[in-house]
Amino acid sequence: MLLWLVLLAVPIVARAADGLPDTVVHPTACLLKAEPNMTPAALWQSPGRFDCSGPQTKNGPGDFWVLLRGFSVASSATAPMRLRWGSTWQQRVQIYAVRADGSVAATGFRSDTTSPHIELGAFISVPLPTADSPIVGILAHVDGAANQRGVMLTPSIEPDSRRQGRTLALAAAYSAFGGLGIALIVYNLMLWSALRLRFLIYYCAMVGTTLLYGVSSSGALAWLLPWIDNNDRLRLNYLLLALAGICAMTFVRHFFEPNVLPRRLHQLIKAVCALVFAAGLAFALFAPYAIAPLDRLFAVAILAMLGTLPPVVYFAWRGRSRYLALFLIAWSAPILFAVLRTAHGLGLIAHSFWLDNSTVGAMMIEALISSLVVAHRINTLTLERDRARASAIEASALADTDPLTGLLNRRAFLREAVKAGSNGRALRLVLIDIDHFKRINDRFGHDAGDEVLRRVATILADGALLPAARLGGEEFGLVSPIGAGAVDPEALLVRVRNAIMPHAARVTLSIGIAEGPIGSEADWRRLYRRADIALYRCKQSGRDRSCVWTETLGDEAA
Repeated sequence: MLLWLVLLAVPIVARAADGLPDTVVHPTACLLKAEPNMTPAALWQSPGRFDCSGPQTKNGPGDFWVLLRGFSVASSATAPMRLRWGSTWQQRVQIYAVRADGSVAATGFRSDTTSPHIELGAFISVPLPTADSPIVGILAHVDGAANQRGVMLTPSIEPDSRRQGRTLALAAAYSAFGGLGIALIVYNLMLWSALRLRFLIYYCAMVGTTLLYGVSSSGALAWLLPWIDNNDRLRLNYLLLALAGICAMTFVRHFFEPNVLPRRLHQLIKAVCALVFAAGLAFALFAPYAIAPLDRLFAVAILAMLGTLPPVVYFAWRGRSRYLALFLIAWSAPILFAVLRTAHGLGLIAHSFWLDNSTVGAMMIEALISSLVVAHRINTLTLERDRARASAIEASALADTDPLTGLLNRRAFLREAVKAGSNGRALRLVLIDIDHFKRINDRFGHDAGDEVLRRVATILADGALLPAARLGGEEFGLVSPIGAGAVDPEALLVRVRNAIMPHAARVTLSIGIAEGPIGSEADWRRLYRRADIALYRCKQSGRDRSCVWTETLGDEAA
């Protein structure tokens, strides 16, 4: 909004800097249906034949004479003047400038030579002949006017300096919109490449088609392609506006949460989008034949498209969509101006420059706010994903963890042990059993027994390079490398003996150790059996000690 306010001041500043007059004349355009053998001189002498009342569109399509009078302007080499009016469907225009001395100077162009006269904002601007005698009237002969909006829209006669300042301001505004649109496309494409959310692609398509429509409808296309026929540019306007509307509605269909919009509404929107595309394509292919009905059909199709938005809002509200408020804020301006433009297309309101360029202005506002809406949507999805990921991690941890001690359970311990030994290297398996644990439970109670298990688990976790595990009851397990970094069983025995336990209970351990590969479950079972034999030997030998499995122990167990 601030940008637009600044740009509006640019023409005023430019005119003040030039020091040139700012005389602008807004004459009324009076129409007369053209007939054979009409001449400018005769028509100038018969102004009463022209109709100056009511909308121009009431006269229908055809060839016309347009009379502009009731002014006197000087057009000189140092202060040239221009005739300016809104671009509409016309095959040929011949302009006759009538001077105060009675002389007449003529100029003109065809639809295929209109481009050099197109200003930004899609206005036709023609330089008036320069002379010492002021211009007191203009007659324009317009051939092949469709007159669906008018023959000569909002004509004005103004200094050339005004055109220069206005062009500078509009070029800055359109460039700002173009840069913003390109930035949004790149931004959302990057988001799509990371998140694969479909509505981001449709948003890029909407912004892209709106940019193309802005290039065509603003008249900038005539600058880029000077050879283009102006009527062909108008055909393209309809087609691009239809595509922009279709992309916008497709974005809307996929923007809200799944299942917020019912299936029938999706089907209705698709049907209306097909109607809009068919109407735009029909105008592009068949105009100027039946151009008035085709233009009316397109306006009705756009109105039907807008009519699908209230049900969208209703179902989003009923479904308690988290994005409805932001959607309404972002889309209020485009919807409002789309309604106004449709009303103009149906002949309900008059033409204006701001209405003609409302799409670009409204979409600039929408793009700025929608970038925040999309960012909010992405943030919400990210938070949902993070919560889901945290829940999955928590569920996985609960499935792998002993709830009392926080150590791995038997299944997770086996998985981690096989993973650690997957490279074929030998590892040390340490089985640990709390001596006379049943006596502790019987003497001090199960709460004290649980606390003993937790404190032993803490000691084992602190001394392990790999996660420790509670294998069941009072039995624990450790896996460590052999040699440097190996678990020292004697250190574990000492730490447990010296640990402070509930009710000052004396707790000791029996530790069985076996070494070998753990590359598979078969290796695990073999190594576990050996460590268990060593542990059994410790218990037989008086407990509170560690034993390492050897072949001798294996023979004794057999």
